[in-house]
Amino acid sequence: MTSADTLCDLCGASGAELYPAGAAPRLRRHVRCPACGLVWVAPRPADVLAASGLVYDGARAADDDRDARARARLRAWLRGAGPGRLLDVGCGAGLLLEVARELGRDAVGVDAAADRAAEARARSGAVVHAGTLDDLPGDERFDLVRMNQLLEHVASPRALLAAARARLTPGGAVHLAAPNLDALAHRVLGARWRQLGREDNGHLVLVGPAHLRRYAAEVGLRVARLRTRGARAWSLGAGSRAARRAWRLVEQGLEPWARLALRGGVLEAVLVAA
Repeated sequence: MTSADTLCDLCGASGAELYPAGAAPRLRRHVRCPACGLVWVAPRPADVLAASGLVYDGARAADDDRDARARARLRAWLRGAGPGRLLDVGCGAGLLLEVARELGRDAVGVDAAADRAAEARARSGAVVHAGTLDDLPGDERFDLVRMNQLLEHVASPRALLAAARARLTPGGAVHLAAPNLDALAHRVLGARWRQLGREDNGHLVLVGPAHLRRYAAEVGLRVARLRTRGARAWSLGAGSRAARRAWRLVEQGLEPWARLALRGGVLEAVLVAA
């Protein structure tokens, strides 16, 4: 483990162990910054997007109903996100690109895995680059940059957000979703929280609302909207089917509070070029 593995990406302080490796099944070792509270995997492997095999956009849904629901959600998101040229970073198999083009939108994708980039290109007919934001042509600019469940997969959220900021037109916006480090589920489950970095999920860094605000300010972005969704605090701890049903009712009751207190499981933000 190098000294860089122990240094906080946000503030540069040295981290202290939060969870040892193996504290939960397949859990990697995690450290926490005593100054700002950022949590990350240490030792940090190289960015694992290309090797993770993970797709979050619903493109490989198991049945037509799930695919239809994913398409409906993406159509609603596109209409709410506003007009302009779209870049989907970590585009997976290209479902958003396909839906965007069906709506007549100018959309471009980039994915770290060459096979997924090729699949997205074939599926959507859009321009899709294999690699990272740094691999796009230097003059490419976008009104919307989407990063869905991506921030947690890179060793440096600061570098990713700075690269996204550099691709925005004046007044353009980054739309992102990521696991919420401050989630009620993390508070309750500790090392068993499923969003922590494990051998099978490729998660490297976990941020909360305060971290995201600071990252945004430091790379020239303004937080236009920040919210959380999904309580889901005790699902992993429930045993029987009856217990899981009971906990779901508890979770549904907690959902309004979790949203208000920014304790939901997923952090969603819109960051506008300052």
